[in-house]
Amino acid sequence: MKPVAIGAASLLLIGVASWLLLGDEPQSTPESASAAAPGPGSAAAVSKPTIVDLEPADKPGDVAYLRKRIKNLQSTLRDVVTQRASAEADLQQAERDVTELERFIDEIKARGEDPADYADEGLAMFQPAFYAYQNAFDKLELAEAMEQAAAEELAAAEAELESTLAAANISQ
Repeated sequence: MKPVAIGAASLLLIGVASWLLLGDEPQSTPESASAAAPGPGSAAAVSKPTIVDLEPADKPGDVAYLRKRIKNLQSTLRDVVTQRASAEADLQQAERDVTELERFIDEIKARGEDPADYADEGLAMFQPAFYAYQNAFDKLELAEAMEQAAAEELAAAEAELESTLAAANISQ
C-alpha cells in the first residue's frame, strides 16, 4: 500500500476509533468555534477537539450509557459491513475488467497478430482496470480493518454492560 494510503487509512481508523470511544459525535464549544476562526491579520488558528460533557445519567459505566453506546456501535458495524460489501463488489468488477483485458489480448494472439501493435488500446483498457483494482483492494483492506475494530469495540462494550449488570444484580 502506498504511504499516503496508509496515512489516510490510519487517520480514518483513528477517527472511527475516537468516535466509537466517545459514543457520539463531539460537539463544538464556543471556545473551539472562536479558536477555529482566524483573527484579523493572524494565521488560521487550529481548533482543539473537545470532549462532550456527558449528562450525569450518561456517564461511562452507567447502564443507559452502555446500552446507547452498544446501539451506536451496532449501527457503526452495520455501516462498515456495508462498506466492506461495496469494496468487495468494486474488487469483483475490477477483476472482471482485468479478465476483459486478458480476453482482448488473447483475441489478438488468436488472430496471429502482435499484441504490441495494439499497445494504445491495451493501455487504455489496462490503466483504468489497474487503478480500479488497486483502489478497490485498498478500500477493502480499510473496510476490513474498520470492521474488526468496530467488532472488537462492540464486544468490549457488551462485556462491560454485562459486568455492570452483574455487579448491580440487574437483569437485561
